[in-house]
Amino acid sequence: MSTIGKKILSILNSTSKSATNRGALKPFEEATSIGILYTWEGAKKEELVYNLIDKLGTDKSVRGLCYNPNKNEEVETKTPLMSVGDLSLLGKINSSAADSFLSESFDYLFHLDFEVNEITAALLLKSQAQCRVGLHSDKAESLFELMIGINKSAGLEHLIEQMLKYVNALK
Repeated sequence: MSTIGKKILSILNSTSKSATNRGALKPFEEATSIGILYTWEGAKKEELVYNLIDKLGTDKSVRGLCYNPNKNEEVETKTPLMSVGDLSLLGKINSSAADSFLSESFDYLFHLDFEVNEITAALLLKSQAQCRVGLHSDKAESLFELMIGINKSAGLEHLIEQMLKYVNALK
């Protein structure tokens, strides 16, 4: 995948686009479909993702998509995977896992990264989720309906706890 592909993808999915109407927001306790989007960083992050899936319980349908930024790295995950190699020279995402994930109408979509890259931004923008939840960033305001403001040094586990705290507070 080339730098040109990433640039074209960024232009095609400009975050300055106006937000589409995502409909009425369900209280989290009534949500039935949850999405989890994250970038591969290693086994420790995978464990935190699986713990989140366990916390969400069996009464919610949970689907994940893991983005691997290094197409040469072997990734051990149970989550469907999309790699940087799935991006064409013209910025089109060619991944059946991503297509399947994007076709879902999630009630909530959790983005479990501290940084938004071109690929995850495109996936968030194309998502049909009613409420996209992620870390607060001035550059990513149009990507999320709910942004959590924490210090990055607090870690991913704390971000996940805060996400769950605030979505559960929605009535």
